[in-house]
Amino acid sequence: MKKENGTGRGGASSTPERIMRGVGVLLWAALIGLFLLNRDKITVESILERTPGNPWEAVPLMMLFFAVKGMSMVLYAGILYTASGLLFPLPLAVAVNLAGTAVMVTVPWLCGRFVGGDAAARFDAKYPAAARVASFREKNDWLFSLGVRMLGGLPSDPLSLYLGAVRLDWPALIFGGVVGYLPKAVTLPLMAQNADNPGSPVFIVSSAVAAVFACAPAVFLLILRIKKRREKRKKEG
Repeated sequence: MKKENGTGRGGASSTPERIMRGVGVLLWAALIGLFLLNRDKITVESILERTPGNPWEAVPLMMLFFAVKGMSMVLYAGILYTASGLLFPLPLAVAVNLAGTAVMVTVPWLCGRFVGGDAAARFDAKYPAAARVASFREKNDWLFSLGVRMLGGLPSDPLSLYLGAVRLDWPALIFGGVVGYLPKAVTLPLMAQNADNPGSPVFIVSSAVAAVFACAPAVFLLILRIKKRREKRKKEG
């Protein structure tokens, strides 16, 4: 990883900064606790009940839901993508999902920049798989952002927090988040709008595409392993 200056690993923090970080952590913990207590109530149906009748009026509320998703770490993004498919026509549903994705990954990214390098160190320790794509950042932040987003086993919201902690630029964050979530942002609304006819070509194709991209992380890791083995053989040879 690129090393960063400031209040990251080994950097000194002032007392006000430590107090603000402590308050932020407490607020974050309180919010997570609130959603854990109400997790069973957060469903597609409950979201539809709380959205206005006018689709355009529902857009800001959906953005709020995506922002809350970025902070909660317990709300499944697929619920929001599906709700968009039930609330809006398909083009608007996809646009809402992509804009919401940008909001969803930005919120924890901002928190990560505030918390600093300690969060990055904890993430590295908990998810060693992230190190497998660390070399990409030395070449291209955008490729690094997409690589870690597609990597299986890395939860989205802690990952965004981590990318903020390592000072990844916001445009690269948005690129990785939007492209990484694009298959779900498109296929889940399609499936929701065709749920009444699961035998329809649209539903079948959408399900197949979703399944393919669900397997993509495993394929990505396999390619990395093959590449490393080839490099190792070249060095030994």
